[in-house]
Amino acid sequence: MTARRAGWTITSFGVLGSGNVFADLGFVDPETELTKAKVLVEIDGAIKKRGLAHARAAQIMRMPVKGLAKLLDGQTQTYTVERLKELRGRLLR
Repeated sequence: MTARRAGWTITSFGVLGSGNVFADLGFVDPETELTKAKVLVEIDGAIKKRGLAHARAAQIMRMPVKGLAKLLDGQTQTYTVERLKELRGRLLR
């Protein structure tokens, strides 16, 4: 048996989310938060793929190392999606 409630699918195996964890958790703008998270994953992947130390990555991105550390910890509140994409672009050049 399958039922839907508030964007969730309830099955005999448990509850499946809506596909956006930020919506499931009640964030005000879940689509923006999901987009930020996806860009952040790309930033982290680019740093790892290039084998960059955080100091060098921060230099390329033109930001303080502490700022990069906070960003990689998921603290995206002070960043817009556009700003995150700009930072990602600097890494991908």
